[in-house]
Amino acid sequence: MNRDKIVVKNAHTNNLNNIDIEIPKHKLVVFTGVSGSGKSSLLFDTIYTEAQRQLVETFSTFARTRMPKLSRPDVDDILNLSTAIVIDQKRMGNNLRSTVGTATEINTYLRLLFSRIGNPFIGPSFYFSFNHPEGMCPHCNGLGKQIKIDINLFLDKEKTIREGAITHPHYKVGGFLWKELLIIDVVDVDKPLRDFTEEELHLFLYSEPFAVKGAKERLTYNRNFEGIARKLEKAVSTRADDETADEDKNAYTKHFNYQLCEQCGGTRLNDRARSIKINGLTIADVCSLELVDVYAFLHDINDEISKPILRKAQFLLEQLIEIGVGYLSLERAISTLSGGESQRVKMSKQMDCNLVDMLYVLDEPTIGLHPRDTENLLNILFRLKEKGNSVFVVEHDPEIIRAAEWIIDMGPKAGKFGGNVVFSGEPEGLKNTVSITGEYLLKKGKPIFKRKPATSFFEIKNAIANNLKNVSVKIPKGVLSCITGVAGSGKSSLIHECFVKYHPEAIVIDQSPIGKSSRANAATFIGVFDLIRKEFASANHSEASLFSFNSKGACPKCNGQGVLTFELHFLDSVKTICDECEGKRYH
Repeated sequence: MNRDKIVVKNAHTNNLNNIDIEIPKHKLVVFTGVSGSGKSSLLFDTIYTEAQRQLVETFSTFARTRMPKLSRPDVDDILNLSTAIVIDQKRMGNNLRSTVGTATEINTYLRLLFSRIGNPFIGPSFYFSFNHPEGMCPHCNGLGKQIKIDINLFLDKEKTIREGAITHPHYKVGGFLWKELLIIDVVDVDKPLRDFTEEELHLFLYSEPFAVKGAKERLTYNRNFEGIARKLEKAVSTRADDETADEDKNAYTKHFNYQLCEQCGGTRLNDRARSIKINGLTIADVCSLELVDVYAFLHDINDEISKPILRKAQFLLEQLIEIGVGYLSLERAISTLSGGESQRVKMSKQMDCNLVDMLYVLDEPTIGLHPRDTENLLNILFRLKEKGNSVFVVEHDPEIIRAAEWIIDMGPKAGKFGGNVVFSGEPEGLKNTVSITGEYLLKKGKPIFKRKPATSFFEIKNAIANNLKNVSVKIPKGVLSCITGVAGSGKSSLIHECFVKYHPEAIVIDQSPIGKSSRANAATFIGVFDLIRKEFASANHSEASLFSFNSKGACPKCNGQGVLTFELHFLDSVKTICDECEGKRYH
């Protein structure tokens, strides 16, 4: 049996029209087609999902209960699958303890380096870790930021505690913690907070834990009292969640302010770790450099003991620089990386993976990448393939498509007019195929534009956000303006950090997810579903809520979810299409 091809039989996921296809392994395969043509349905929702599902089924029951639950995709069979790794553009997390250095493990090698040849010599590598008690700054616990409650927002000093003076949802009137404050009687709950003395307010907000007298008789849970502001600050610091953007703050996160730690200056390390140097630089200094400068720093070190460490660190840095993110620093929190930057960091990590016969799945890796860096990206993709792996890519970029060893073009159009394999073969064959991709890639002439002259301008003066160096610029109004430059040149800093800040009326349309609710779809998000329901209600002389699967119109068996979930205790829960509404969500 030929195992050099992945054989897909009768795939009908989403808009796929019962397709059969054979895809060669150990090649760079590019999936093309207009948006909505079925590329992602075939690669991600069918091939990758089935590979993941079969892999998860090999794990123990205990392990499976802690992993994502994957249903079998709508396909009769897929043969010769390899273990799949998706390298997507999802953010790598929102934790302050994760940086580019920790995510790529370069920090691990730097810590080893400084513990071996740092001057003065102090030994163990964990002395240089901001995630270890021996290395972290004691004032910010290694976060680089101090998280403080905004007292003016947290308290309504005109009210008493009984009346709801604490505005945080945890202490809402009638809630468990609010009732507990009334019972323990640490402070006067019937006195307006404006009348509290400084000592009383400090006791209430910032006192260290102490035993409550008579707690055994009065309390069923907490026997100690800790200042409520101190307690909340400690909880957020322990989770190490990064700051939420102002427009995304909710009733919980709006109460917290993030400030650079004055003690460590944001380096996250204690005084001892910041006192050890190599060639005049501390480990904090090295982590603040751009990756290209870190590589140069390591290159100048000539020490026999550290050669194995240097070789590994330099290899990882080379991958990051080659793939186009050499402008990042090791101290950069992963929560601040764009989707494209996150994807390229993940890709560089795979270059250090020694597993073979893997299936790497990538979704538009050229997004956010300057054309200058496309060739470097292709080199990385081919190196992954040459290690004995298959590389499958969804892509629109002409250079990536032309470089492919095999093209699968989906279409011919989008949605119900797509879902078919228009072409599957080597790139040369696309020329002789009736295909929108082939037409624009190989035959179409360049469009001619008529540009509108600019008459008025937005003005930005002396912008210094991130790497901007006193940039002053005029951006024309009333015309289509394009901000260009290589990755890391300052485009986003200029627009998102400077322009949007001083023009709050600007509408930002980005690629961040809209939401994660299974009850929301495109129609509910843009509001058109309300109008559709009203039309149906008017035509049928009934309530609009009868036509909502989130209200009276919901299927009673699945509650408008479209699926039934069965909990099997120690086994994985199983989701099946609701047999009453057939997945349509309505009764």
